[in-house]
Amino acid sequence: MAMALAMRKLRRCFWASAFVIFGLTHLADPSLAQEAAGGPIPAAVIAVVDMERVFQNAMAARSAGAQVQTFFDAGRGELTSREEELRQEQQELARQRPLLSPEAYSERERAFRADVSALDARRRELDRQLQNLRTRGEIAIRQAMVPIFADLSLERGITMIVGRTQIMFAVRSIDLTDDVLARLDAALPEVDLSLPETQ
Repeated sequence: MAMALAMRKLRRCFWASAFVIFGLTHLADPSLAQEAAGGPIPAAVIAVVDMERVFQNAMAARSAGAQVQTFFDAGRGELTSREEELRQEQQELARQRPLLSPEAYSERERAFRADVSALDARRRELDRQLQNLRTRGEIAIRQAMVPIFADLSLERGITMIVGRTQIMFAVRSIDLTDDVLARLDAALPEVDLSLPETQ
C-alpha cells in the first residue's frame, strides 16, 4: 500500500514536469515565440490525458512495474533470510552467555551488533535501488510520451495538454488517452531497467 502511494506521488511529480517540458519545447518553436513576443494570443485548444490510466494500462508501465516487483520480492527475500539468521544468532548468544567470559561475551555481542548494522545498511541500499528503478521507469515512459504529445498537438492543432486529475470536467471528445496509449505501446512496448543483483 505504501509502495503504491509513493509511486502515485512520484508519477504526479514526473508528469507535472513532463507537461512543463512539453510546453517549453513548443515555446521554443520560432512561430510560437513570435506569437508570444507581440502578436495576439491564440485561442487555446485543450486536450486531456488520463495519466493514471496510462500508467495502469501501458505496456511499458506494466513492464517496468513487473521488474520493480521482481526486485522488491528478491530484496524482501534476502532481508527476511538474513533477519532469521540474526534471530538465531541472538538466541545462540543468549544461550551461551553463562558459558562465556565477560570479555568473550562482549566481543561476540559487538560482532552481533555489527551484523545488525550491516543488515540495516543493506536494507537502506535496497530501498535506494528500488526507488532508483521506479524513477528510471517513470523517466523512460515520460521521455517516450513527449514526442507523442508533440505529434498529437501538431496533427490536431492542440495548444495545451493537461492531466485529467487537474480538471473538474471534460467532454470525451477532447480526451487523448486512448491515442496516447496506442502510440506509447507502439513506441515503447517494454522498459529494460537492468535490475541490480540481490545477494
